Amino acid sequence: QKYLQVDYISFESRPLTLDILKKSHSAFPEIELLSSEFVAQLPPRWPGLHRRDFLGGNIRLHLIYGDAEKHLRSAEFSADAWFLDGFAPSKNPQLWTESLLLDVGRLTCDGGTFASFTAAQSVRKRLSNAGFQVEKREGFGKKKHMTIGVKLILNKLARPKISNDIKIGIIGGGIAGAAVSSGLILRGVVPKIIEANNKLASSASGNRLGIQAPRLSLDHSKLSYLSSNCLSRAAWVSDQAGSSFQRGVISLDWPEREAVRQAKFRQQTWPEELLKPLNADEVSVAAGVNMNLGGLMHEWGRVIDPKLLTEHLATGADVELGCEVNKISEKDNGINVSTSDGKSFVFDRLVLAGG
Repeated sequence: QKYLQVDYISFESRPLTLDILKKSHSAFPEIELLSSEFVAQLPPRWPGLHRRDFLGGNIRLHLIYGDAEKHLRSAEFSADAWFLDGFAPSKNPQLWTESLLLDVGRLTCDGGTFASFTAAQSVRKRLSNAGFQVEKREGFGKKKHMTIGVKLILNKLARPKISNDIKIGIIGGGIAGAAVSSGLILRGVVPKIIEANNKLASSASGNRLGIQAPRLSLDHSKLSYLSSNCLSRAAWVSDQAGSSFQRGVISLDWPEREAVRQAKFRQQTWPEELLKPLNADEVSVAAGVNMNLGGLMHEWGRVIDPKLLTEHLATGADVELGCEVNKISEKDNGINVSTSDGKSFVFDRLVLAGG
């Protein structure tokens, strides 16, 4: 098959530590190599969405740490199959509520399936109310029964799919354009990057160094939540690209307004991997330089080479260098782009990432 994409989405309210995962995997020596690769790629355990890619991006693991019902309520995806493994309803009732299972139904494509170890009548009834055709079957191992189901097909039309042949242009060969390109390539679409200069990352994205650090807020705003989610992904991608000079970033208690702000963070509870308060002696040890200031350590912060990261993200794209766009027009055949050296391109979609 030309292109196969598997997205595995897992909701975890209490993600296991690495030590517990390794111990549980050790019972299955046949998966030792896979387990080693998997454990090495796991994200930090702070709340939010974390994504890791395997097999060149053909398998994408989406780990959502936090309350499942809360996250399902705001989720937007279409699942082909569910594994409902929330322990018995008597022991873990919050994962079998009417509202949660209605969201499971809402987020399942027509013809999608589910399987569960539990065969409780209350669960089967709620899944039926969620739109599934439910069946009780013989269980596995010591389980007497299990439950499976299929989402009733309400829409006879096939789900629309993104065509791999769609023509997408990206104007701008900096880190923003390259990041868009990387996302498209993971989805099986090869875009064309048009860059006016003779190399990628020729402007601000070509700085000698860049710092990746979260911008957190005292009130845990949505932007703060987004920032922490992005930090986990950005650090992982930078490490994969070989563009990380230094792991860990310290935000010093300086200037005075920042010291006051960070003092308030110290009075709150944050995951240590995300934000760890340091005194002046600890900062000096971590930085290797004598300091008379305290600070906050961001373990998943990075000092990176932006140019190297940009080149990594643009891998696989069709790149046109030294092409300055001087005209964009929409015609019957698509979006027409002309450059100052006489070249012309036609796209179905166009992304402007030129700064």
